[in-house]
Amino acid sequence: MKQYRELVLVGDAETAAEESVAALVVSVLDSPVGQGEKRERVPVPEGLDREIRRLDTRVLEEDPAKLIELGEALAALLLPPYARRMLAESLARLRPDECLRLRLRLDDRLSDYPWEYAYIAGSLGTLIGADLLNLDKVRGLGAPVASIGGAGKFDGIFLTGIVAVLFAGILGARRHTAPRWGTD
Repeated sequence: MKQYRELVLVGDAETAAEESVAALVVSVLDSPVGQGEKRERVPVPEGLDREIRRLDTRVLEEDPAKLIELGEALAALLLPPYARRMLAESLARLRPDECLRLRLRLDDRLSDYPWEYAYIAGSLGTLIGADLLNLDKVRGLGAPVASIGGAGKFDGIFLTGIVAVLFAGILGARRHTAPRWGTD
């Protein structure tokens, strides 16, 4: 049975004069490698709210490149460089019988962000960086057959990302079937 270790991210919202979220301040409250020492302020990219509204109206589903771009923007907000480094170090410290659970403690003003889409870019990045960019090393193995992956820690991230994308599609479809009140 797998044991879970936790990486707890805290996200506080900074608001602009018009009460929209201007920046996210991220800190690592706890992780397998300890508590984070930094609070990282990440400005919300201009136009992110517009892209999220386009997602709500299902316009982005027709443009996978825009979905990936949105996923990258959300991942950059949620996992700025220091937090991303603590995530990588936490994953490296896990034993084979352990898994890492990512817990988010987010300001209420951030609850409407579609965080489930942040995994899209992270998953593709894992596949491209860990597997596809190392294809040139396959010849040096001397093996007649090689496979991408191997269900290790990072491939687990990739598989989790695929499942997250599927859930995002299912949950996103449900979220959009409810009647909308008011105007955007």
